[in-house]
Amino acid sequence: MSSAVRRRYQPAADADADHRGDYDPRFTIPEHLDPKKKKPSIKTVALAFALLISGTVLLFCYLLWYFGRLDLPDNETRGTSKAILILGCITFAPGAFATMILVATYFRVDGFSYDMIPED
Repeated sequence: MSSAVRRRYQPAADADADHRGDYDPRFTIPEHLDPKKKKPSIKTVALAFALLISGTVLLFCYLLWYFGRLDLPDNETRGTSKAILILGCITFAPGAFATMILVATYFRVDGFSYDMIPED
């Protein structure tokens, strides 16, 4: 143990040291396989806009009830107004999120891409 030889390790010579800043085709994704450039399906776009519109309508109906312009029968016993508010929030939030990403990506805003929207 006392006569152990200490060796200092050095990194191996980098074969690509001269080409670090150059384009390397081995590490690029072909454009037709790039998930960031893949367009979303029609079903995803339709679902995003449908959730946004239905959430907006439900929240608007809740506001009409809240300000006394809409009468909900049996509201005290069934809790219709709370159901409208909860369903409006549940549908509006993901619809607004997906629609915002779709619109920002369509207008090529930096930081947004179609792969940010979950697909089935």
